Amino acid sequence: MKCNFRFSELIAALAHFPGLQTKEYERNQSGIDRGLESVLIQRTNRELATYALVRLRIAAMPELASNFSMPIEGEAGLLAWAGSQGAGGAMLRTAIRLATADNDVRRHAALAALKYYRNREAENPLVKKPWAEAGLRRIPMTNFEELLQYPTPGGFWLKKFETIRRLIATVQEIESTDRTDEQVMQALLEVKGVGPQTASMTALFWLNRTTPIIDGYLARLL
Repeated sequence: MKCNFRFSELIAALAHFPGLQTKEYERNQSGIDRGLESVLIQRTNRELATYALVRLRIAAMPELASNFSMPIEGEAGLLAWAGSQGAGGAMLRTAIRLATADNDVRRHAALAALKYYRNREAENPLVKKPWAEAGLRRIPMTNFEELLQYPTPGGFWLKKFETIRRLIATVQEIESTDRTDEQVMQALLEVKGVGPQTASMTALFWLNRTTPIIDGYLARLL
């Protein structure tokens, strides 16, 4: 049976959907962030995954606190928009209301995540500032218990952060050795809590390996 499907035409059509990231994803998030977020986004809303990543970034790079601004430009409009973004947006709005002070990290992380999804290419240092090497070295010493507040409480999120700790250690080991793409994938898949999709995202975006990402979404799309 002949198939007339043309993948190039599908990609061209997807370019007209404003909510999708473009191929110039580096303008939105670094490869490191996409690798870390591949762990956080498992079985949760995208807004919460980005919020959790921002919390981790601030904990590991406290200098990001200098990017806190009061009030946030366009905050009222941003909160109104969040109400149309489903459960993830609603939970971040609740986190902002629960913040106990204007400099509460939860408030700024939630606003940064909402701002990112409203306009990925806007200036947003809490989400997009490049990782400092010292920041990655701090993560193994981070007290993850401090990150387990609403909307990311409990053991479910603690396991995600602990997986990130193991993933970073493995990536650092990989970067210090000469390995084939297959050996890289095998090492990543040996990390507790890392599955094929997370491993391939880490290999592609973080380690710049030519590894295809095959997941359930792509299978259904095809």
